[in-house]
Amino acid sequence: MKTLLLVFTLLASANAGIWTTVTTLGDKEVKPDIQYTLDTAGLNVRSYVYTVPNSKPVQQCVIVFTESKYKAPVQSCWKKGN
Repeated sequence: MKTLLLVFTLLASANAGIWTTVTTLGDKEVKPDIQYTLDTAGLNVRSYVYTVPNSKPVQQCVIVFTESKYKAPVQSCWKKGN
């Protein structure tokens, strides 16, 4: 058992994606309502619009990703109108 735990720890430290996969196994995935690629010079910017139906009130959110290692994703949410 200790050997298995050691191997898992080494793999997890070598690849953070494994840790993310294991810790989010039970999470429900939210599919975007709309997906955009923004026309920008030099950066691959992607924008996703999605609805969070389990929140009270129901929220609509936009999240924007770039491929730059210096830019974090940006998210904004608001109460979804009728």
